[in-house]
Amino acid sequence: MLECLKLTNVGPATETTLELAPRFNLFTGDNGLGKSFLLDVAWWAYTTSWPQEVNPRMISGLPAQPRDPTEAANIRLDFRDDMYGSRMSVNADYFKNTRLWWKDPSYQWSSGIVVYAHSDGSFSVWDPIRNFWSQRGRGPDRRWAYVFTEAEVWDGLWKRSDSRPVPVCNGLLYDWAHWINAKDDRAEAMAAALHALAPTPAETFAPGPLVRVSLDDARIIPSIEMHNVGPAPVLHASAGVRRAVALAYMLTWAHSEHQLVAEQTGHLPVRQVIVLFDEVESHLHPPWQRSILKCLQEAGSAIF
Repeated sequence: MLECLKLTNVGPATETTLELAPRFNLFTGDNGLGKSFLLDVAWWAYTTSWPQEVNPRMISGLPAQPRDPTEAANIRLDFRDDMYGSRMSVNADYFKNTRLWWKDPSYQWSSGIVVYAHSDGSFSVWDPIRNFWSQRGRGPDRRWAYVFTEAEVWDGLWKRSDSRPVPVCNGLLYDWAHWINAKDDRAEAMAAALHALAPTPAETFAPGPLVRVSLDDARIIPSIEMHNVGPAPVLHASAGVRRAVALAYMLTWAHSEHQLVAEQTGHLPVRQVIVLFDEVESHLHPPWQRSILKCLQEAGSAIF
């Protein structure tokens, strides 16, 4: 796990040192202090990529730049291996000519799935098996992390392969409906995550029947039942509920994809997940804001 992050001439301050607790860290403060920026750097520390580098359609997760372009810039990362108790430090320097951060290309640390919920509804997902790159030139080239805009979370993510588009994720609307129709274990996992994310025991979420929303839209999409209303198409839910649904889906999908890639490659699945959540309280009413951190822990436990 990332234990300490030290930034020199990077971000809003001349120098920043951040010491992280083992399981839970909460950043608070006024707008413009760099909270989202620190989460972007933490994502980069685990994955060695910036979200906007992977998916240029992103409007967040841009690569870090030196505060003063005339001075040297450095990012120092201190990691701890929870399994073996070992520690390592990595230094990354910014090269002005290439406008890139450089560190040892064989560096790989993240031993868990990393899910980053951005403030604008987009998501980034890192799988420690799928996204692990070849060591010292052995094996296939590294596959980049999954980086979804908000629309791609719901409608699917496509990449080009051999000059043709190939789906790498079918998206929330298709997958959830398919899981429900197939009575798949993933439908149960997502239902458990939604139950855990509900604001209070009296305000529950549960999957509803599959519905069509329009005569001009042939898709069969999921609905969601809430404590005070009947089932409503998930696209018609409030912004806060849609964000909870998207998080439940991304956690379920990331775990499912990891299990699949572990089986296909002969690796043991990991049991650790790292969740980075920007503006966790966004779109939530006050009682839900007070309970959301506990809800997140329970949702992660329900899936992983």
